[in-house]
Amino acid sequence: MICSTPGLRRSAAPNVRRQAASVAGLATSPTSGLTVALNSMQQSGQEARERAEAMNMKAQALTGLKDAAADNNVAAALGEVRGTTSSLSLTERLSALRR
Repeated sequence: MICSTPGLRRSAAPNVRRQAASVAGLATSPTSGLTVALNSMQQSGQEARERAEAMNMKAQALTGLKDAAADNNVAAALGEVRGTTSSLSLTERLSALRR
């Protein structure tokens, strides 16, 4: 802002100083605290959305495990691990697999 008279320069000086401080980030205004709070809330919201999406992906990945128990081979393997296998001998089980 260029002023031609000294009186105008003096009256414009506080505005110029205030504007320069604001641009430099040195001025404190009532909204600066609100901006910090808003940015913090937005960041917290973004982190919450990311956590929720990760949990959603994990839940979707784990839903396929329920279907695995319906498979006879998986059920037999789980039974073997749990100690609740059938009374068939090894030969009988091998012949059943070959069929």
